[in-house]
Amino acid sequence: MAFYASVSFGKDSLAMLLLLLEKKMPLDEVIFYNSGMEFQAIYDIRDRIKPVLEQRGVRFTEVRPDVPFLYNMLERPVDSKKNGFHLGYGWCGGPCRWGTKLKTRSLDGVALDAEVHYVGIAADEPERLERLGAPKCSPLAEAGMTEADCLAFCYERGFFWEENGVRLHDILDRVSCWCCKNKNRRELKNIYQFLPQYWERLKELQSQIPMPMKPFSRKGVPYGNVFDLDEYSIRRLRRRNPVGFTRVKGGAVSKADKKGRHHLHIELTSAQYRLLAEQAKACGLSKRAYLVRLMEGTPLPVKPSQEIKDLRWEIHKIGVNINQIARSVNAGIARAEDAKRGLYLLDQVYELLYEAVKREALASSSQKGYNGQKVQGECLQ
Repeated sequence: MAFYASVSFGKDSLAMLLLLLEKKMPLDEVIFYNSGMEFQAIYDIRDRIKPVLEQRGVRFTEVRPDVPFLYNMLERPVDSKKNGFHLGYGWCGGPCRWGTKLKTRSLDGVALDAEVHYVGIAADEPERLERLGAPKCSPLAEAGMTEADCLAFCYERGFFWEENGVRLHDILDRVSCWCCKNKNRRELKNIYQFLPQYWERLKELQSQIPMPMKPFSRKGVPYGNVFDLDEYSIRRLRRRNPVGFTRVKGGAVSKADKKGRHHLHIELTSAQYRLLAEQAKACGLSKRAYLVRLMEGTPLPVKPSQEIKDLRWEIHKIGVNINQIARSVNAGIARAEDAKRGLYLLDQVYELLYEAVKREALASSSQKGYNGQKVQGECLQ
């Protein structure tokens, strides 16, 4: 009997794997299904994780389909009741998720002797969790980790899924296969704009598949094949930048306004936006000013905590009393008791400062303990 983990190296399954490793939960083997159609960022993260698994004594098994993905997609003879005889299953997604079936079958075939089979399903995916049956289980759900939590968990440990200088999770809802038919209009527009190398490959596939990739239509006119989407994306970008429409490296569009400023639209998850808002507020800055300072490397101001404010007030009151004693000494009317009181008040100042430093040291020690987990995660980089 063995403990397996199915890992696609997307945000959820990677977060699950990192959680298993950090909590030192039993794990014998990691299984990765390589369709050959993953984003390069997926393969990059796989290559970072493999040495860590080897160091921990965890087997890594990479499973491939019996025949190439493109054979099933474009060449396999198919005789269906609905469409008759044709070559290839066509686009994978929607009601025809033939790639998913092959993947599930292959992964389950490796883990036949599993006592426990870990899968990366987040706590906010109730329908998928309901379908789980033994020996499969979800460590993420048990830990109460949502999809947003998983992404933040991976980001904290230095895994970003970057290509062309863009984080894929910033422009895609899911980092699944780049040719997945389930991608929505926004995702396809972003692939066109930021990942042109994949867009060209989509056009190559569309030239060999009669069925449009998406069932889109505008005013009753269909435009769902990739070539129609290509023209549609260009028109939309032209409308947003009617003068001097240009494509820059990476496919992005850049155009300054009359004042020479560039306006940038970014999309954040709820967890990312909360972090940005909290950190900007802690520095007493707007979110824009906070991001600009980070990019420019300008030191960030930190608003004092309430404890520091209280400490300042206490020292100020003590300072007022010491000043009064000093004036008495200068005027020649001070008594021996005044001098003793002055020394006592100075001792109070030193005591307050000592306690503040001590609390800061304890807080740093506590934070270091949390960072110990992060360092453990950083060794996975």
